[in-house]
Amino acid sequence: MSCLAWNCRGLGNLRTVRALKKLLFDKDPGCVFLSETRKKDSEMNYFRNMHGYTNVFAVSCIGEGRRRAGVQALLWKHDIEVDIKSFSKNHIDFFISLEEGEEKWRCTGVYGYSDTQSKHKTCELIEQLAGMGNTDKWMLMGDVAEFNLISLFKDTLQNLNLVDLGFKGENFTWHNNQNGVKNIKERLDRMVASQNWLFSYPNATITHLTRHTSDHMPLLLRLAPRKSKMKHNKKKIIRFEECWFRDENFKELVVKAWENQDTNLNRKITGCVEALARWEDDRFGEVPKKIRSIQKKLDDLNRKSTLEDVVTEIRRQEARLDDLLESEEMWWAQHSRASWLRHCDKNTKFFHQKASQRKHRNWVDTICDEHGECFTDEDDIARVLTNFFQTLFMTSNPERIAEAVEVVRNRPSRDMCGILDEKFTEDEVVTAVRNLKPHAAPGPDGIPAIFFQQFWSIVG
Repeated sequence: MSCLAWNCRGLGNLRTVRALKKLLFDKDPGCVFLSETRKKDSEMNYFRNMHGYTNVFAVSCIGEGRRRAGVQALLWKHDIEVDIKSFSKNHIDFFISLEEGEEKWRCTGVYGYSDTQSKHKTCELIEQLAGMGNTDKWMLMGDVAEFNLISLFKDTLQNLNLVDLGFKGENFTWHNNQNGVKNIKERLDRMVASQNWLFSYPNATITHLTRHTSDHMPLLLRLAPRKSKMKHNKKKIIRFEECWFRDENFKELVVKAWENQDTNLNRKITGCVEALARWEDDRFGEVPKKIRSIQKKLDDLNRKSTLEDVVTEIRRQEARLDDLLESEEMWWAQHSRASWLRHCDKNTKFFHQKASQRKHRNWVDTICDEHGECFTDEDDIARVLTNFFQTLFMTSNPERIAEAVEVVRNRPSRDMCGILDEKFTEDEVVTAVRNLKPHAAPGPDGIPAIFFQQFWSIVG
């Protein structure tokens, strides 16, 4: 199912009405949020039953004639459940279920304050809406961000644990319809959501659609892209996890795993990581599931008597739970790549948000080749990427290379080349390893620099 949000800049224009009809016919969203309709609520009944949208809720605009301004409207189909909770000239807040049997989640359509002196009130409105509760599964959409206040907007998102859902398509959703150097573009329209909403819809995509009749682009939310084309049959990548260091037997395991491999360095590294990954399945396993399991055990133990053996077991399980929670925090910290915040902060929720946001941003579900043809199948995406880089780095068979090189200035001298050709010393290698960022992105072998720094006496 899908949802559409569009600042249409007035539905009194027949061109805009035709553009809206085309959008509804082509994209067939289950729910549509329109801002700046410049229509009275009674006039919005014209759109009832248009392409199956049997339900309309509208906030009346202010003013008359050409002085009409605002406001919003919500359209939804007969098989969509919607409960309106609150509204104003700048928002419509409602609960929605887009599919039969689906649990309702909170959705808010926002039309940001337009006058310069009041633009900051958009962030205040979002904070007020958050203060009403029910923010567990919450998504906001519409004209919510202003470039001059982008820092305030980002602070608001972070304070409320909301995530920008990103987009596909054109970078900017608004422009001022001016030519040349006077043309200004901004990304004013966005969709943001809570972590639990994103967990419920991890494959959600937002597309910036073609701008037409309005200076704002429509935004289309699809909750689940077609999965039939996505294979996800790739071999799981084994990665070294920093939380392994916390096991008191880990160094002994590294020594044993390293010594059991042959003399080829690459095979020793690969074999060592595979051996450690098998050990991890038993020692750490799926940490969130183990946490829930221990929490359930503690609940059961706390309902029992306070006999000494029960109290001892409670303490043992609590210690195990503390250990798992710290491991979970370290795992999310490593996968978030938020290097400026380390383990002492104890903010797993922050790390969780960063890692989930990065995964959502890094997902490629559509790619276009040099001819403008777009592909969504995984094999096609891989083929287009491979062809692009093969072409990029392939030689064009140039001639007269020696003559071209002769005119290059500041070339290395013979003495410099002699230094560069010298073999690396052991001290140079050790210094280089120690100067690497411990938690930076690992290479293809999945091992970060901290592994070599900690166990250089074994692997060096």
